[in-house]
Amino acid sequence: MIKKIFLFFILVLIFFISKIYAEEFVFLLDNEFNDSLVYYVYNRSEYNILINCSVHGDEDLSYKIISEFLDKGYFENQFSYANYIIVLKPSSYRLKNKSRYSLEGIDPNRTYISLLSKSSKLILKLLSDYDIDLILDLHEAGNRENIDFMYSNGFYSKFLLNFLKNYNIIYNKDNLNKLIKFEKSIEATQLKIFEQLYKNSNIRVSKYSVNNYVGGYDYASILRNYGVIRHIPTILFETVNKENKDYITNQVYYYFFENLKNYLFLFKEYKSFIPEMERNFTIYYLFDKNYDNIDILLSYLNLNKIKYYYFSKFKNLNKAKLIEYNIKNTNLKTDKIGMKGLLYSDFEIYQTEITDKSLISNYLDNSVVIPFSLLCYYLLDPNSRESLFNFNILPLNYYKLKELPVRILIIYK
Repeated sequence: MIKKIFLFFILVLIFFISKIYAEEFVFLLDNEFNDSLVYYVYNRSEYNILINCSVHGDEDLSYKIISEFLDKGYFENQFSYANYIIVLKPSSYRLKNKSRYSLEGIDPNRTYISLLSKSSKLILKLLSDYDIDLILDLHEAGNRENIDFMYSNGFYSKFLLNFLKNYNIIYNKDNLNKLIKFEKSIEATQLKIFEQLYKNSNIRVSKYSVNNYVGGYDYASILRNYGVIRHIPTILFETVNKENKDYITNQVYYYFFENLKNYLFLFKEYKSFIPEMERNFTIYYLFDKNYDNIDILLSYLNLNKIKYYYFSKFKNLNKAKLIEYNIKNTNLKTDKIGMKGLLYSDFEIYQTEITDKSLISNYLDNSVVIPFSLLCYYLLDPNSRESLFNFNILPLNYYKLKELPVRILIIYK
């Protein structure tokens, strides 16, 4: 009798364990940002997709439609090929007040370099906590002639070429061509999907444009661009303002997610290849260890998962040059175009090149050494025009009046 009871309990236990492992899960994620609402849909997939809804509170349609998709169980059933981290409400305050801007009057989608908004800090935390393969950033735009919906990819090659141009660096064309081939494959697949959508539902999807510029703003501080600079493929969606925009957006989202499973592997391969583009650079950012606000720098490096070192030994310093920067003029600007609410330091710089080996060694002894990455370029390099200096995150008035505490070491092979 005891054996039968024991066996019964074992069978019941096995039944419940099998039920647990058979089901998908939708979690409401706890986070330190009480103003936000984030869900995690776990489907036991190798892919992780981050969906950022309605970061601008006056663009609440993506919040409404993704909420509906969650309620109907689409992400656990029809779209169960991936796990989803869904930022449903980046800010309850902005949604409630239908406000594009934060309490401080800042556009949160211009703060992924400066981190001057809770929304950008939340996204960075999620990117650190999860191995994200694709970011979808969902927005709304004004009316466009003969267009129902718009999209735009954040592509790494665009930002890498900008860096290479600034430093006149000759790069391996084979690697660059492989990267661009990935980007063209992604675009070609998307084009087929949206062409089929037009045939099925007469919905016209076009590449995003603003002020007649295809692709929109180039700012690294925008999530679409920041994501790919951080090696994560990112797509921007923009609903066009029309009478039937609710229906159109619902149709586009559903059709996109339904077809994404067929080419999600492309994004993962693209993501895996991007680090190869940075591996062979022998470029380093040297940051003065005696800078008064070095702790601020290190906190930003840690938040962005950027490695740094304290050491002084490098080979081939006889083939090296050090570039240091000095400031000619500084102009403070408020509400710079596209940077609403941010105080922006626009400075004119001139550079000096140092090739003396002993002098370079001395600088190395007194520096935090940060290996090159495209993200470092945008965070620290005065040529990027969006560095932490430009946003006064790393104040210059506490250092030497006309110098920048960062230098660039280039070692030629």
